[in-house]
Amino acid sequence: MVSRSSLGAGSTPGLTVTRDGTLTRNGTPYRGVGVNYYDAFLRTLMHPSDNSYRDGFRKLAANHIPFVRFAACGYYASSYQLYLQDKEEYFRRLDAVVHAAEESKVGLIANLFWVSYGVPDLVGEPRINGVNHRVRPGSLCGPIRARCLALSSLSRNLGMEFGNEYNLALDFPDSSRHLPPVNPGLGTPTKRGPHDALTSEIFMDALADLLKPCAA
Repeated sequence: MVSRSSLGAGSTPGLTVTRDGTLTRNGTPYRGVGVNYYDAFLRTLMHPSDNSYRDGFRKLAANHIPFVRFAACGYYASSYQLYLQDKEEYFRRLDAVVHAAEESKVGLIANLFWVSYGVPDLVGEPRINGVNHRVRPGSLCGPIRARCLALSSLSRNLGMEFGNEYNLALDFPDSSRHLPPVNPGLGTPTKRGPHDALTSEIFMDALADLLKPCAA
């Protein structure tokens, strides 16, 4: 078992796309059909005694599902509180999910920031900082993103996603009508503004950041 901490910066995801568009795994053309297992980590993040993901991975393996796509993160800011309070415990719970996948030989597609506003809401900053922290130098989102990007070298990780369906939030002519939800009880601000709107330029720059660990 290769742990998250023991993998070097040069590690790459298990799936690779060749120049001719062929998807390969360990140098061999690969074809597989996986499933969404969105809350495999989120359920234990919110309820530490919930380890039902173990049985979930066993059932997936028994049904010959080769990999799952899961949120390797919180959702609303409220679900990230453990990260601020006890980072080691946060990653211990994530490691336990990864170990369970390893035991069942189920691959992982780690989604690093499922929603675009979870991390910036956590530190009281606008959404553009969470997607691309370089928009505003000194953003507190930067260190959190850097730590989470290290998940690209998780054992059993076949690939990674920056977030879920971010394209649906880009380049609206009237962005004020398409801002993230407001629910202070879950850690959001009481209102949204222009800096919570996203553009393709901001998002593409963020993806370039995501690719750097893979190219190192």
